[in-house]
Amino acid sequence: MLRPLFARIREIAVRAAGFLKRVAPLPRCLFLTGCELEIHDRGGGLAASGAYVGEGLSLPYFRRLYGSPASRTRLIPLWALPRFIRSARKRSDIVLVELNALLAALFRGACAISEAWIRQVTRLDGDCYLHRVRGIHRGWGQQVRRQGFEYRITQSESDLQRFYDEFYVPYAQARHGEDASIRGLSELKAALRRGFLLQVWQQDRWISGLVVARRHDRLELLAAGADSPDELRKGGLSALYFFLFLWARQAGIEAIDFCGSRPNLLDGVFHHKALWGAEPVLDTWHHTKIALYVKPGVRLPEVVTSQLVTTGGRFFPLGEILSDRHPGLDHPPHLRGLANLR
Repeated sequence: MLRPLFARIREIAVRAAGFLKRVAPLPRCLFLTGCELEIHDRGGGLAASGAYVGEGLSLPYFRRLYGSPASRTRLIPLWALPRFIRSARKRSDIVLVELNALLAALFRGACAISEAWIRQVTRLDGDCYLHRVRGIHRGWGQQVRRQGFEYRITQSESDLQRFYDEFYVPYAQARHGEDASIRGLSELKAALRRGFLLQVWQQDRWISGLVVARRHDRLELLAAGADSPDELRKGGLSALYFFLFLWARQAGIEAIDFCGSRPNLLDGVFHHKALWGAEPVLDTWHHTKIALYVKPGVRLPEVVTSQLVTTGGRFFPLGEILSDRHPGLDHPPHLRGLANLR
């Protein structure tokens, strides 16, 4: 009976901390970063023109996602933002505006709203996971058996220290570069008190690991890594998830939280988590939101139309909103008329 109460208290605490986290960086919105973007298709050809203005937190990510080279940036005073947006919309196929969520009232006109980050959560009794489970066991299960992988559960701080130094930090830096958000060792030690470190072994060699926090009937994946890039290619990371799901079902776990992802269907991290039945949910911890303004009549490349936007509390690819494939939706004011831009 106390578990729902504790879960509710924790949810309120997280929301309160998220609100304070939005208030603290408000001063950085006084001067925003503005620049031009080149958007390339999968073949590498220039497919669309874009512009960005905002706090700059997601700018390096969008440059990589779009294959856009670094371009000259300039400071845009907050009071000049409406003029910048009007000018950018005239010369660019799409304009991205990233602002503190507390300033969302500045998103005016027909635009779609996306998140800088979302969470991906797999519910073990959900349709999305149940649709995937047979393929998971047939695909990754066979690979695990073929490679001779085994797993161990540990709460040893010495194991955690080695994992942090040799597995997690090098992997995160190599995988995500400057976009990497590396958790502190103290946070992982705290998670270990009620959670655990899952290790994947191949004979007498430890090849990958995953720190898992347990919150009653829910698991939260905090940090993953492997001892070499070769182990990732051979399935060391997927083996972590495979064994975790086996353990979770035996332990009566209801949901597995894969934590943060970028909300784009073509993003590699998002796609990999979706293969495990993980669905996008809003994350109130991150403080910025992103408005996308589309030029009327323009044909956008897939990397743009695959961006997830929110409407009615749900996620849809931008391409579906533009083509109005969901005519039954009660679009909020910022989305009304957006489909007519095509």
